[in-house]
Amino acid sequence: MDISKKCYQKITPKQRAIAAYHALNREDGAEIDRLIKNAPKEGNQGQAILAIGQAKNVYNLILAKQTKDFLIAYGEYREAVSFCDGWIAAGGASDNKAYHEKQAISESLKPTIEQLASEITAVHQATREWCQKSEIPVETFSGLSCFVPLRPADMDPVDSEMLNIMRDLYDGITLAW
Repeated sequence: MDISKKCYQKITPKQRAIAAYHALNREDGAEIDRLIKNAPKEGNQGQAILAIGQAKNVYNLILAKQTKDFLIAYGEYREAVSFCDGWIAAGGASDNKAYHEKQAISESLKPTIEQLASEITAVHQATREWCQKSEIPVETFSGLSCFVPLRPADMDPVDSEMLNIMRDLYDGITLAW
């Protein structure tokens, strides 16, 4: 028996899953092939790969939606602010109807932007918590298989409702190593 094949057969399903996702992140197809082809046929070898994949899907889907909504709101906000700044810089009167409409739009979008930013932070926090609880390196949530790499812990405000939703989603992922 090839010594490398023997080594690959001795790693746990969790180690194999983590190694496979790290190989994917660095675009190492040969390593992924070795990890998969040399897995023992018995046991739950695929369960760990599927569980981490499920967690990554939850992360990617929720984060993509929140990020899209944030970018749309922020774009509308910047457009309104730019109009107001340009209007005043061009010598326009601040009592103009269009100026007031754009100013009202920019003011009304500020809370939405802050809310969406706190929801994005909650997604990151819940994912870091799941990684820690599951003993999965946070680096697993980076590279090709993630929409946005997992941010390190930060002090931004966190939306508690989104945090609880994400925690519930992660709690539903079965980790059978």
